[in-house]
Amino acid sequence: RAYQALTTLTEVHQTSSALEAMAAVIYPVIRAGNFEGGGSHVSDLMELTLSGIDANDLPKTWATLRFYTVLLSGIPLIPIPDACPVGSDPEKHEVARATADAFADWAFRFLDQTFSFIANHNSMA
Repeated sequence: RAYQALTTLTEVHQTSSALEAMAAVIYPVIRAGNFEGGGSHVSDLMELTLSGIDANDLPKTWATLRFYTVLLSGIPLIPIPDACPVGSDPEKHEVARATADAFADWAFRFLDQTFSFIANHNSMA
C-alpha cells in the first residue's frame, strides 16, 4: 500500500500519510534481522519519495525530509566492496552494495529536487 500511496496522482493526502508512517517504521525495517526483505526496498523508496519535495505542499515536504532523516541514519553511506566478507550472507551483502551504489545517483536527484523546491518556494513568497 505504501508504494500505491507514493505513486497516486488523485489521492495526494495518502502520500503524506504514507511518508509519516514509513518514517515511523523504516528504521526497524532496515535493521539486520528484523525484516529480511527490508533492505531491498530502500532504493525504490528513495526514488519514489523524491516527488514529495514539493513547494506547493509543505506538510508533504516535511514528511519526506523526516523520512529521509530516519532512513539515512540507518544505512551506511560509504562504498561497500564487491567482495563479500567472510562469514557474511552474500545475498544481503549484494543488496547492501547495490543500495550504496544507487545512493550517489539518488543524492544528485535529491539536490536537484531540493534546489527546485527552494527556487519555487522563493518565487511564491
